[in-house]
Amino acid sequence: MCGGLWSGRYKRQAVKGARRFVFDVLGAQGARLACNESNVRSWRVAEGCGFVGEGRIRQTHPDVLCADGTPSGDYLYGLLRAEYQRLQV
Repeated sequence: MCGGLWSGRYKRQAVKGARRFVFDVLGAQGARLACNESNVRSWRVAEGCGFVGEGRIRQTHPDVLCADGTPSGDYLYGLLRAEYQRLQV
């Protein structure tokens, strides 16, 4: 999501809407989300929407550098149906 155009509230609402669609409409057993490791706000939104950190893919974005000068990667998050259902209570 474009950083300057989206406040945290709108990002959170968008992720929650997509989450509802994936589980309630499509009937999926799980959902995945990826965000750039240098985008702290995005991974806070993922975690705030119940997604659980599952891993990191290193150096996938040569044009976006980390503080140490290395290319940034992506954090991977997942949410299982049972976890989603617990969030709805």
